[in-house]
Amino acid sequence: MPCRSWLGGACRCCLTNKIKAGLQQLREVALRILILRYSNKYSRISQNKIQNALVLPNISDIIYFEIFTKNEGYLKIKYEVKKMIGRKKEVAELEELYDGTQAELVAVYGRRRIGKTYLVEQTFKNRFAFRHAGLSPVEHEKKGMLEAQLNHFYHSLRSFGLKEEGKCPSNWLDAFFMLQQLLEEKDDGNRQVVFIDELPWMDTARSGFITALEGFWNNWGAHRDNLLMIVCGSANSWMLDKLINNHGGLYGRVTYEIRLSPFSLGECEQFFKSKKSFICTISKGDFLWHKT
Repeated sequence: MPCRSWLGGACRCCLTNKIKAGLQQLREVALRILILRYSNKYSRISQNKIQNALVLPNISDIIYFEIFTKNEGYLKIKYEVKKMIGRKKEVAELEELYDGTQAELVAVYGRRRIGKTYLVEQTFKNRFAFRHAGLSPVEHEKKGMLEAQLNHFYHSLRSFGLKEEGKCPSNWLDAFFMLQQLLEEKDDGNRQVVFIDELPWMDTARSGFITALEGFWNNWGAHRDNLLMIVCGSANSWMLDKLINNHGGLYGRVTYEIRLSPFSLGECEQFFKSKKSFICTISKGDFLWHKT
């Protein structure tokens, strides 16, 4: 007697084979369930609705995922979803800058762990032409910090497609020239988003970082109408003194600044509520959905 279908034509033994074949197929099932979120605490969802749910959320939005079975014809899927809380004004501002037709140098700053990196990454996701984050100086000796920063920057260039087979740059002027080469090679006329995170950490003692940055922007970046360069840092004094209020070659070069503030009380409430996970129990063709 053939196995009785309870999940798209698969019984418990068939489901086991699917698990062995690949988790991706099961993830798709879970994601179809995920988009059918009901406002009430507990909902019964028919199998037809699951099959007709064609639009799937991005897998990268799931921060926790677990699939396990219990008894025949019983599947339990637990997942937790990350979502942007608040920041609607900042997201709208960044999107408007992205839709612009001129070169933009955007400074995003605010205290540590307030969500600066998350804001930029969630707004642009896979639209980065180049992304880099400076190394923290806490675990490195000051003497070798410049070399470590340059090596790390070079690795980011290679990971985003730099075809240069030469040596790692020995100074920031060469490093930013390599970035220029990468962007010129990838330029297809569309907006190019460059995101450099933890910028103050990259400015080590006597490194010439600021001079190289102003040379890159003044000689090349400012003349690229499709370039959107976003720099970010938690050291507010550095961001203000060395970049935004710079009196040297970067004077007046920052075209837009975003100072990220802490959450309001209402946003804090939304944040803690969003930490709850979702569980879907599938048994004998019925889908039982509820929050934990």
